[in-house]
Amino acid sequence: MTGHPGAGLGGLEYVVRGSHRDLVLPIPAVVPERGMVVVPVSRREPVLEAAVNVAAELGWPLLLLCSRDMDAYRARELVAVYGRKIAVVAANLLHRDFLRSPKPWRCPEHPAAVERIDVDTNRKRNLGLAAARMTGHLWVLFMDDDTMDLTATEVYRALRHLSSDRAVASWPCKLFPDNSVVHHARRDFLGLDQDVFLNGGALLVRLDGWNPPGFPPMYNEDWLFLFHPIQQSLVLIGPDIRQQAYDPYDSPNRARGQEFGDVLGEGLYHLLHEKLPVEVACEPHYWRSVHAKRTKLIQMIIAELRRRVAVVVTEAEHDRLTRALAAILESRSQLTRATPESLADFVVRWRHDEEIWREFLAHLPQRDTLKEALVYLGLHDAWIVTS
Repeated sequence: MTGHPGAGLGGLEYVVRGSHRDLVLPIPAVVPERGMVVVPVSRREPVLEAAVNVAAELGWPLLLLCSRDMDAYRARELVAVYGRKIAVVAANLLHRDFLRSPKPWRCPEHPAAVERIDVDTNRKRNLGLAAARMTGHLWVLFMDDDTMDLTATEVYRALRHLSSDRAVASWPCKLFPDNSVVHHARRDFLGLDQDVFLNGGALLVRLDGWNPPGFPPMYNEDWLFLFHPIQQSLVLIGPDIRQQAYDPYDSPNRARGQEFGDVLGEGLYHLLHEKLPVEVACEPHYWRSVHAKRTKLIQMIIAELRRRVAVVVTEAEHDRLTRALAAILESRSQLTRATPESLADFVVRWRHDEEIWREFLAHLPQRDTLKEALVYLGLHDAWIVTS
């Protein structure tokens, strides 16, 4: 055959191509079920990058619940700095009169809860759960405003393994360790092994197929949220992540606000280890040994701190030890108020409120938008900023 090389081929001429990818279909992107990321924000300089990136990569809206040193407009500006295309709803919590129930809650009336009434983390998390349920979201990912290193890849892994048999996943904040003041001191000054457990700083909750528990008004509210799911083997633990470092001994107020909830949480989780029913904790008798051993632990820490203060050389170390001692002395003072009777009373109230919470969730109406849900739950629409 003679003539042009393309003769007989319809004049088709060979083209040098830089890619052949259009010949095959791409693997479809995995679209996660509908969910939302909820961040309780109270810090003046919150760490929001991880939450923004996870929300953007999952395609989930970001709900920022703001109070104290942060307001909704400022929070939205901070999110915009990262340049990610996400739906953002930010709301100011300017009062406590939301999540109203026809039947009264009993935990907020407990003396230890009354002392913490200005700490609203539990109310923010409950608000996020309720708003997600009302708007048909199947997942809520809670992240604190100091949580770092959690990635969308880890969340995807958890989503693949959670089902009706496993409804909750959490990632421990071990770097920097998320412990109470007393348990930081147990590690730092007694040299005892002190692990870090699951917490609300990175907590993924499935909403369909069960009624998730609520967060009571107490330090360790995330432990109390996780108590029954762990008891029912519904919880998975992820790899360690990081939270922003801080000085656990910088204020006696931190120890004051933690002591009752720390004793409560440790005492309740002992029941899980021993496979004992929660009803045991409704009786003051159970808490007497818990209280006695907590007292012994605190006394050991105080004795060690006083020994170190007496021989310390540098001014900086002396300052650190005296601040730690002041914090632990405050824990001891508060422990005298965490009586066995008071601890048992809180457990009784908590169990009552769990029933109210389940009924409250079951009767929530559906709403089209998060803003509409938040207004129904008691927030004024002027306090809600969307983008």
